[in-house]
Amino acid sequence: MAPTMRHVVAAAIVDDLTFPRRVLAARRTSPEALAGQWEFPGGKVEPGESLRDALGREIREELGVSLALGTEIGNPAGPEAITGSRSDSIRAWPISSRLDLRLFTAELREGEPTTAGVHDELRWVSPDDWHEIPWLGPDLPMLVELAEWMRVVRSRQPEIS
Repeated sequence: MAPTMRHVVAAAIVDDLTFPRRVLAARRTSPEALAGQWEFPGGKVEPGESLRDALGREIREELGVSLALGTEIGNPAGPEAITGSRSDSIRAWPISSRLDLRLFTAELREGEPTTAGVHDELRWVSPDDWHEIPWLGPDLPMLVELAEWMRVVRSRQPEIS
């Protein structure tokens, strides 16, 4: 029998959903094998919880803020589409044999992000400099898709100084 997949949600928190230039990266403190590496903040979806509700809960717990959620950044190379949801064509990002991740764009709605528990530093980074920090391996292909999403969204809007 195949192991049951557990879902994880994460937020690519950008400075502006209509003209994104930077994303908020969070440095992990635990577990020891992941300490010092950077990630998109988020966490596991509890049984009976929607993806968006889980992400809101996790971000409130981890960063002390509320978010305005944008679109989902799917995995273009994913083996199977997620079914049973409104976004059947979205493909999850594999984390391990038992975990997959759904990544949503977002911007801050209320509060200033603070570190608590699993993170000890937060940093705004742009596609030009996010290679300078050590990201978790599963997040690396997400950065490629996020950079493309940011480019496309910005190309639709005139830059406002």
